[in-house]
Amino acid sequence: MPDLNIFGIGLQELAVFVVILLLLFGPNDLTRMAKSAGRFINRLVRSENYQVIQRVSTEMQNLPRRIVEEAQIEDLQQIGQQTGEQLKSAADDLKAAAQSLNANPAPSPRLTSAPPSAPAPPPQPATPNFSAWTQELDSGPPPDPESFAAWTRETQPKTE
Repeated sequence: MPDLNIFGIGLQELAVFVVILLLLFGPNDLTRMAKSAGRFINRLVRSENYQVIQRVSTEMQNLPRRIVEEAQIEDLQQIGQQTGEQLKSAADDLKAAAQSLNANPAPSPRLTSAPPSAPAPPPQPATPNFSAWTQELDSGPPPDPESFAAWTRETQPKTE
């Protein structure tokens, strides 16, 4: 028996739903409701807004393919593959050269001079100069409390 599930609703659930609709609305009202629902769906599908929505949906589904075509990704992929093959052949050449050097090592030069002396000690970090922090500030006359009070009165917003 074929699977008759539509939107997760099986044939038995659909039959129960139709029976409930017949009991609630009656056969006359049910046919009138089905006609009006069919007319509504027909007007909806033929409407200009629905057609615009369908076109936009189709364009959105085809957008990745169009982007690939416009960007010519295939050409870039071919260039990438060619470059990868060139790099692989260069790496193979280097490996072959390294193996040939390992097979026939050149005589190593002997040290004729004395071994190097002990390494120089690492440089000491410079001590910071905090002379600005240790200088005494000029202590002038103390600020006048009256001038400070006048200044604060001038800077406060005026509320009227």
